[in-house]
Amino acid sequence: MAEPVTVDIDNGGTALLFAGHETDKIAVLAFHGGGGVAGEPEMLTAFADQIMTDGGLAVIAPSYRTLKRDAAVFEDMRSDAANALAWATSQLPDDGQLYLLGASFGGLLALDALVEAHSDVQARVTGLILLNAVTDVCAEKGWSNRVVPAPDFGHLSPYTRLKDHPMLNTLRCYMAHGGKDDVVSIDASRKFVALWPAENVTLDEFPNSGHGFFNRTPHCTSVANAVRRFMSLSVSTAPVKASKPATVQKQQSSSLLPASATIVYGIGAQKAGTSWLFEQLSKSVDCHTAPTKELHYFDAMYVKGEDSHLKSRFEHLARVVTELSHSVDPHNQKRLRNVQKLAERLNIHATERHDHRPYAQYMQKGYDGQKIICDFTPSYCTLNTDGFKQMDSVGPAKFIFILRDPVARLWSQIRMAVSAAHPQLTDDEYEARCVARARDLCANRTLATIPRANYSRTMTALEGAVPANNIHYVFYEDLFSQTSVDKICKFLDLAPLPIQANTKVNLGRTSTLPEDIAHQMAQGLAPQYEAVRKRFGAAVPASWRADDTNSGVATMGGETAQKLPFLSKLSSKAKQTKKAPVIVFPHIPKTAGQTVVRELLRILPRESFSTVKTHADAPPDAQMPAGYRLYAGHIDWVDLETLPEDRFAFTILRNPRERIASFYFYLLREADKLSAEELATKERTNMRMISTRSADDYFFGGDKAWQHFIQDHYNNFYCNYIITRRIRGWKEVSTLDATTLVNHAVEGASALQKIYTHNSFDALEADIHDVLGTKIRMQGNYFNAGPQAETAQRWNELLEQFEHAESAARLEQFVAADFALMKRLNLHI
Repeated sequence: MAEPVTVDIDNGGTALLFAGHETDKIAVLAFHGGGGVAGEPEMLTAFADQIMTDGGLAVIAPSYRTLKRDAAVFEDMRSDAANALAWATSQLPDDGQLYLLGASFGGLLALDALVEAHSDVQARVTGLILLNAVTDVCAEKGWSNRVVPAPDFGHLSPYTRLKDHPMLNTLRCYMAHGGKDDVVSIDASRKFVALWPAENVTLDEFPNSGHGFFNRTPHCTSVANAVRRFMSLSVSTAPVKASKPATVQKQQSSSLLPASATIVYGIGAQKAGTSWLFEQLSKSVDCHTAPTKELHYFDAMYVKGEDSHLKSRFEHLARVVTELSHSVDPHNQKRLRNVQKLAERLNIHATERHDHRPYAQYMQKGYDGQKIICDFTPSYCTLNTDGFKQMDSVGPAKFIFILRDPVARLWSQIRMAVSAAHPQLTDDEYEARCVARARDLCANRTLATIPRANYSRTMTALEGAVPANNIHYVFYEDLFSQTSVDKICKFLDLAPLPIQANTKVNLGRTSTLPEDIAHQMAQGLAPQYEAVRKRFGAAVPASWRADDTNSGVATMGGETAQKLPFLSKLSSKAKQTKKAPVIVFPHIPKTAGQTVVRELLRILPRESFSTVKTHADAPPDAQMPAGYRLYAGHIDWVDLETLPEDRFAFTILRNPRERIASFYFYLLREADKLSAEELATKERTNMRMISTRSADDYFFGGDKAWQHFIQDHYNNFYCNYIITRRIRGWKEVSTLDATTLVNHAVEGASALQKIYTHNSFDALEADIHDVLGTKIRMQGNYFNAGPQAETAQRWNELLEQFEHAESAARLEQFVAADFALMKRLNLHI
């Protein structure tokens, strides 16, 4: 997402403007939460990012005075909210739409501003969006806090003031609330919904979610999509970056394919040679191809927007049916054959959502015992992890993903789209239309997140669902060679297949890409170049563009505001928001984190350090309270996306064996310092166990609760912590096999800007200097370390503590996945 800008509003206020691509005449005026005690507009950054994913609107998050920052009272906050609403409607053109969004306490302010507004202002509000919102402050069961004590402000309760209000008959409202919200009860939203005519209101309940869930994965995307549907906008197909791995119920417990058959999916990329490879494989006697090359089954079923393929086939069938003659007519034979063919193809979708039996039966039409069955549909690359799991559930499966130079691929896609839409254009007209389309994409879209251009997203989603040995990557620039096809045949267990390298399929109409447009494309696609080069290194073809991707994705400046029809007045006032970034350091025990924290506190004011230092200091969903510059400690980092987007989030990993050994001996030393009375307390259970039990019993004995504690703190802690973002997250991932665990951890690591090891403290020092402008000192500066911290290799010493050899072997399993994760992340120890 482009960086937000700060805009001035009337009467001295300010707001953050989040303007996405293709922004037109729809705005969301969004009030953040915080109980009136604290909070900033930046809290809504994660949700604003998601809600703007597919363009069509802008989000305006006004700042209002709060108790902690401004010593403000509720009347000040009400005044600021009313001012923001009046200003926003004044910017709106006659045909514009304004939605009013309120999150938590922001819902109370949004509703208050709407009720207090003049009828002309009320008429300009198209709809309400309320996310775990405060809708009732009545004295009996309503919400209250020190800013809004119920006895004093019950008369201002939105529930009371909106009861039987005429606005409810014309205004639409969308609400979302978590069933486990212990800050604002879901019962209040249910009660509020009852005020509205049923056709004007929707309440989405999320039974297992707490307060603020909409601003965190995995619900951030799903709620944003629901809001976009409420506003009649297209919804995102981007994957949900979940704080824990999503689970998909596998409806078929056994293969739907013939015995010994494997289904091979060619998942893209679009315009990257999938048709050519499909044609080559179809010549093999061991390969069965379906009647249709691009079947569009899984994408039409699981990707929003891709169901257009299904709709077009139904429309085709309807047209053919209307051509049937209602009399004796020999031409009906051909028409009826077309009807039968289309009906067979459409029958694969006449099923329950996860029942793939009709699809598998269609894929076997004409099957005669071949080793592999092919479904090559490039737009399958737009699926998320759950979609790929569904593909993998049909039976033994392998996946082929072809990567092409991102600029060349996009230009080819543009040429294909223009040619299909305007087949009669002259060469000059065709070239001009292609260039215009390319310029429009560069100007109005975040190129790197176009679903078919997002290699990084596809690879992450695929690897989160499918074992690595069932995935084959190949570069388009290398594809048309005997060597590449031989590798593909080996991957598919096929006999070598001689190819015709000079034959390509679907070449399309040619046109020259202007260099300035190519440069803009390369800038927009820079994250994809970077991700692929980081992943494949020297294997990336030399022909990929290399000179113009370093400047990164263009960020939004003042001129972006000039493109927004209803915000054109702001262009002279807009200024890039530039605050010192927030530092986030989820600290894994015994990885030199205390040294990092001490050095950061030497630079930053102590009051800027979050009061939550361990996961036990705050509720699970309130680990990162707003308003601080440094979040560090043994914390659950589930709230990461609620912090400003320009945050610098990192962690440190060390040799997993040495971390476990160091942690064990550290606890043993600390236990020796305690008295018998102290060790007897519940809070010191860990110290008591480690000091009174053998190493065997400490790690592998005890009751179920104790073993849960051990698994949480020792069993492949890196993977568990990065996936679940919780110190005690083992249970959530305990059912995953090792490969899936590592795949999810690799995906989860992408939420952090950097991961360091004990061998890369120089890089950490340099990066902190870049972020804060001041150098920290890590080398030889270890704090709270053991007596041999810099030189000891204590794993063997720990193993010597075991009385049984099998205990040492079992402990090795506690580090296997963490070692695999570090290898995947190219972290050297």
